[in-house]
Amino acid sequence: ISFAAALEPALRDQRYIRINGRPLLMIYRPDLLPDATATVARWRQYFISRGIGNPFMVMPQAFGNDDPRVYGMDAAAGFPPHKFGWDLPSINAGLQLLDRRFRGTVVSYESMARAAMASRSEDYRVFPGVCPRWDNEARRPGRGFIVSGSSPRLYGIWLEHACRMALEAPNHDERIVFINAWNEWAEGAHLEPDLHYGYAYLRETARVVEQLVRPRDSGLLAAMPSGPFTGHAGRRPRGTIARIINKARRKAADAAEYLANTLRPY
Repeated sequence: ISFAAALEPALRDQRYIRINGRPLLMIYRPDLLPDATATVARWRQYFISRGIGNPFMVMPQAFGNDDPRVYGMDAAAGFPPHKFGWDLPSINAGLQLLDRRFRGTVVSYESMARAAMASRSEDYRVFPGVCPRWDNEARRPGRGFIVSGSSPRLYGIWLEHACRMALEAPNHDERIVFINAWNEWAEGAHLEPDLHYGYAYLRETARVVEQLVRPRDSGLLAAMPSGPFTGHAGRRPRGTIARIINKARRKAADAAEYLANTLRPY
């Protein structure tokens, strides 16, 4: 109850996210609570009694917990690489490892995105989730879990598919997509600009949002390319470095990825 009381100032703020007038409240790993179902019920009763309303309670799908109804919650949210990434086959054998002592696991970003995009609807409410990339080696040196092969292009295809799914919800307030994450640097999951891709992931996010006003492309899953992005039909542009950079700038969301692949031979 003390925790619920501490949330009151935020939930009363007029800017707080609400679904059908109900404040959105996410609980990470409810299975760790002694009695999550009872806790959820107590919090509902408390917020209602305080005039805040019945919270719309969401559970990220993680660590094998997929169905929010088990805990009396309203919906689940995709939280990749959970559910679609952990069980993918390792691609370690096909990599050139610079650290021979590395004992972690590397899987394919493309495979994770494909698995998420191909998933079927459930009997309970699930908000789609995507992640731009993932690499928690910083938190688990030598034994991290790495999702390799991410790029703004692949992320954009996955994000658009998730957004199209969300738009199918009849209720406007429930048209939500969760992105993991804005600034989870310790796990390599961040939309914030970095030195390698710059603003490319943010630009791709903006491009997808603008794209949503157009008819749905039924071939989004098929559009997921295999292998690294190499530019137009695998051809490298000719000319000076300055011309290459200028061409890269015109490619908007793919600019950083295109530039990195183009300059690699030099």
